[in-house]
Amino acid sequence: MEVVEACQSIKDHVEKTHKIDTLQKGVLQKLFEVITKDKETLCRNFKDYFERYKKENAKVKKDNKGGPLDNWFERALHNVIKRNSSEFNYTYEDYNEFVVSDIIEVCEEFILCLDGKTNSGDGDGKKNKIHFGVNQSNIGNYSFKNYVSNKNPEEKWGLFRGDISPYYRNDKPTLCYICKIIYDDKKEVPECKSIHVYCIPHKDTFHLYKDKIKRGANKSKDEQRLEINDETLVKVIYL
Repeated sequence: MEVVEACQSIKDHVEKTHKIDTLQKGVLQKLFEVITKDKETLCRNFKDYFERYKKENAKVKKDNKGGPLDNWFERALHNVIKRNSSEFNYTYEDYNEFVVSDIIEVCEEFILCLDGKTNSGDGDGKKNKIHFGVNQSNIGNYSFKNYVSNKNPEEKWGLFRGDISPYYRNDKPTLCYICKIIYDDKKEVPECKSIHVYCIPHKDTFHLYKDKIKRGANKSKDEQRLEINDETLVKVIYL
């Protein structure tokens, strides 16, 4: 009986992992599609906001952290998602957890966690590199074996952290995504180059991708870097 129960437990775990993995990739595809539909509007409004912001003689970024451009992009992304809420089957419930991403929506099958980033082409400008906060993934405390450089970031920064709860009310998985717009600010009018949409694998599927994800050095105590070398986890929208 114990052997049967153990086999059933393994079978249930494998099926659950497969279900979450299929779901998170399906949502990645939907995000790619709805953002692609609005890419011209996003780019046009980005340029408009950028120019207005520059007239205030303000810095685009402060201390290497996302500033008002990131805040604008997240507002714009949220509007895109809300206009396409039927694609994600919103339930319009509140999400009553302490650690949350900047955009979070309760859907019928999952919790959508989304954050926006802007980048003018520095070290994180490459399509497979991304930085994000501890409130933007559900990986938990994780020790990476693969690093971007020869030095293990864990020696300085400790374990990688992803503090979002992997499930909401023990049922719906939290699915985490980062959307990054790459732009060139060296021209008089900034040029939008591309938008990258990343799926940060759910904690219970992370083992499927760990060999293709490297950890980079932190930006700060709460801002971490990853290099994602699995093309199934990244969608690129060229502008």
